[in-house]
Amino acid sequence: MKLHLNKHLITTFILIFICSTLSFCGAKIFKAGDLISADMFNELFESLNNINNGFQSPDELLGQWKCEHVEINPRCLSSGYYTQHDNSSYGTVTDIITFEKSGTNNYTFRSQNYMIDCCMCETGNPTQDFPRVQSGAYAVIANRLIFQANSPSVSKRLTNLQRTSQTQFTWEVSNSSPVMHLLNCNKLNVTSKSPTSLDYSRVSSSVVLNWKDNSDDETGVYVTRKDSLEASYNNIATLSLDSTSYTDVLSHYGTYWYRVKSFNNSGVSEGSNVVRVDWSVPNSNSSSSTPPSSSTSSSSSTTGF
Repeated sequence: MKLHLNKHLITTFILIFICSTLSFCGAKIFKAGDLISADMFNELFESLNNINNGFQSPDELLGQWKCEHVEINPRCLSSGYYTQHDNSSYGTVTDIITFEKSGTNNYTFRSQNYMIDCCMCETGNPTQDFPRVQSGAYAVIANRLIFQANSPSVSKRLTNLQRTSQTQFTWEVSNSSPVMHLLNCNKLNVTSKSPTSLDYSRVSSSVVLNWKDNSDDETGVYVTRKDSLEASYNNIATLSLDSTSYTDVLSHYGTYWYRVKSFNNSGVSEGSNVVRVDWSVPNSNSSSSTPPSSSTSSSSSTTGF
């Protein structure tokens, strides 16, 4: 017996696999009837590829990260500096780490609350005898972070990185003792969340788009459109923040695809779901592609201005 799989079923299986193994799908909310395009697949697979590859270059760490340092060393926990959990079985402290590049190959880091090496001192109070603000050099090779703080008592370290999403990673720092330092890091100043639930209604030549705004740090919204499967999306409108609707007045019959994206100072989000709008010539015998009542119309926004 041959098993015939519907292409839509195969698509669903692939999406379930991707989103069940990765955390970047949280903003992708699909519902019955949604159009799933090649553009969306390319974005998902690019994210999957980036996460599977991990960190291969020091450039991928550039930016500012908020890291929660998890400590299990009893000596450190007894210092009173850490917030303790589960009957003092471990403690946490927050650090802001900035990875920077100057020149061609000069990579440096700055830590506002450096705790990795301070508890490795043999004597003294770990919260007083080690400089809390630290900087130094770093390099990345195949998911390994090599770094050295500028403090003269610190040696160079080879540590493990594990990328868990596009904006998150886990940093494992081991030393000669069984004690391991674990840092869970989230990137700061990231792009805003993608709009979702894009839908439309059409009256004659007017296409009214509506979507859900998921971001609280966006600067604005891009409305994009293309008029063939092979074409690229072009930006047809730039709206102000919190915009959730736009009206596009078409000037030619045809099929159109729409997506919306949010943006802020850190970049542009991934696109929303895709909607396809078909506007056919009423009289099938007519050869005209331009409706007589809308040949001079132009696009306009219903919100944000």
